[in-house]
Amino acid sequence: MENQEYIDLFKEEAAEHLQSLESILLKMETEGGGEEYVKEAKRSAHTIKGSARLVGLEEIGAVAHRMEDVFKAMEEGKIKPERDVITALLKGLDTVKRMLEGDTSEYENTINTLSMLIADDQVQKSRGKSKRADKSTRRTPTEKVRADSTEEQAQKKKERELKREYFRVSSSKIEKLLNTASQLLLEKIAYEQAVEDLELIPQTFEQEALKRFPDADRRYVETLRRMLEEQIQERTSEIEKRLETLSSRVFEVQYQALSLKVVPFYVITDELRRYVRDTAASLDKTVVFHVRGEDVEIDRAVLEQLKPAIMHIINNSITHGVESVEERETAGKSPEGNVFLRIYPRGPRIVIEIEDDGRGIDVDKLKDRALEKGIIDDFRYESMSDEDALNLIFVHGLSTAEELSQISGRGVGMDVVRENLSRMGGNIKVESQRGKYTRFVLEVPQTSSVIKGLWVNIGGELFVVPVYFIHRVIRLKDYESFIEKDTRYVNVEGRFVEVIDPLLVFGWGEYDAPTKYGMVLRVPAGLFCVYIDDFMEEEDVLVRSPGPVLERNPYIAGVVVGGDGIPHVILDVFQLREARARTIKPRTEGFEFEKILAKRSLKILLVDDSVTTLRFEKDVLEDAGYTVVTSLDGEEAWDRFQQEEFDLVVTDIQMPRMNGLELTRRIKSHEKAVPVIVVSSLGTDEDVRKGMEAGADAYIVKKDFTPRSFLQKVRQMIGE
Repeated sequence: MENQEYIDLFKEEAAEHLQSLESILLKMETEGGGEEYVKEAKRSAHTIKGSARLVGLEEIGAVAHRMEDVFKAMEEGKIKPERDVITALLKGLDTVKRMLEGDTSEYENTINTLSMLIADDQVQKSRGKSKRADKSTRRTPTEKVRADSTEEQAQKKKERELKREYFRVSSSKIEKLLNTASQLLLEKIAYEQAVEDLELIPQTFEQEALKRFPDADRRYVETLRRMLEEQIQERTSEIEKRLETLSSRVFEVQYQALSLKVVPFYVITDELRRYVRDTAASLDKTVVFHVRGEDVEIDRAVLEQLKPAIMHIINNSITHGVESVEERETAGKSPEGNVFLRIYPRGPRIVIEIEDDGRGIDVDKLKDRALEKGIIDDFRYESMSDEDALNLIFVHGLSTAEELSQISGRGVGMDVVRENLSRMGGNIKVESQRGKYTRFVLEVPQTSSVIKGLWVNIGGELFVVPVYFIHRVIRLKDYESFIEKDTRYVNVEGRFVEVIDPLLVFGWGEYDAPTKYGMVLRVPAGLFCVYIDDFMEEEDVLVRSPGPVLERNPYIAGVVVGGDGIPHVILDVFQLREARARTIKPRTEGFEFEKILAKRSLKILLVDDSVTTLRFEKDVLEDAGYTVVTSLDGEEAWDRFQQEEFDLVVTDIQMPRMNGLELTRRIKSHEKAVPVIVVSSLGTDEDVRKGMEAGADAYIVKKDFTPRSFLQKVRQMIGE
């Protein structure tokens, strides 16, 4: 190998050791040292020193050597891991990082700083001995191997074995692999369409034959058609089997490629620990950083986009949130402030909570500042809830900081954080209690390539809406609505939310008649509703870039290729909400919803973890005049049953948290016991027996389900 190749290998190895050293130093500072920490740190510094000198990077070797001497003195009890010592060692790490990039400006200063820590005569003698050993090592590399302790040799062997199990893959190569898999999927869809076209040939042949030769023997033509059908069926069956195999392999490639993009969250937590330490020190504050869930895995691309947002919020937590030592002691708090970072999965998404135990957000001051800047008017000021007021921090140019500094108070940042999260398919909300805490909750997709979306029909076109923005889908005729100042509102759960006509937003005209459904969406600014014609199933979809032409459209967050092979738009929910203020002028007449239906006396609890089944059964029951309450699992349904009055329960069996059999048993043993109908895809005699033994009054197998028989059974159960 040429020397440059050795240097490149050294840089990779050094980067890993530097990251390990930074983590160890931060732990030593917070946990008060530790013999194992010191030994591990000394070993890493020793490795960097030896490897640097081996490839001719003498200055890097010299810095690592000084750091090794400090760790040795620490090991011997001559130096304690106090704050100034840790600071000097961290400075050494930063210098080595810069030198790896070719910047040697801090070399002399760092050497002097580290040397001052080991100025004791005995330490200097120890350092002199190690110098002579180093000279010997440089002359005869084989002696270096013998000089290494058995422990170091074993450790290096272990590291080499671990490195063999892993290799680096550039993100661009993974993206190419994913794109190739997507292209294969499109090819598969095209072949499936070709198979469908082939199956139509016999019918077309018969029609054309009889049309062109009206005197031909019809039975003879039919015989030819059947022969043609048999031959095509024989061929297409084999093709379909191969397509099925191809499909499973394509999805396997996609899955494996996506797994290569995933990394544990802890790849950035050491950097965040260092950031907290340095930011707090610059403000003369003491802050303890707590991390939980750093083993959670996330797409590397998502993590890289997410890191600036996390650092910005942490900066705000330290500068705006955590009080000075004097303020905290006056408030009866510990002198050290606390910043908490919690990471945990929620389905296909990752939740990141960033919380501080500081002064909280002054909602009144925030509203006053917003009023001064003309962001809200007097009416909004008086009617705004604390929850809505907190969301003002996401408005550009709004800050409550008394003084401007280089790191806070410029009113710039949180709006950008929210916008960037939106582009990632994520969202953010803030919670705060005056004098107690401020908590930011970020939610992002685990991977940048796959999301769960709901297919909706708007104006005859299919769109995908990420399900994590969807609060619920409602039948508009069942909800009270009114118009106030050219804006329509609908009453959802006791709160009037604004209704947006997407056709007006897109410039397609407007809805001329009442639509059947409204989609209630949730963003940090609150709830809003969008007219839709219809909605279909939820589906995991592979997100693709909209491309240079479509990406200029603000309402397009991405593109997904449907089962028909046609690309469809993923709606940008945030931009749809913002468009209301810019473009929509709602009609003030001629577009009234139906009046709210009179309160129904018969109420049914409908339980199923399938959104499609819930929607279908709910429509059947509501069209028949019943009031329907839905739950997606047995545990939620059991809670609702205990809190409300129901005349009937209709439940599935296989559900998360609590299955339908257990739910039925609990209902039947409760003092408010009501009839229970089981509707399940489990249809064997044994399944039916178990359902009836649990207490079900009727059992309907889904494959035999019809609206008429279902309603007959419902009426039979509740005496109508």
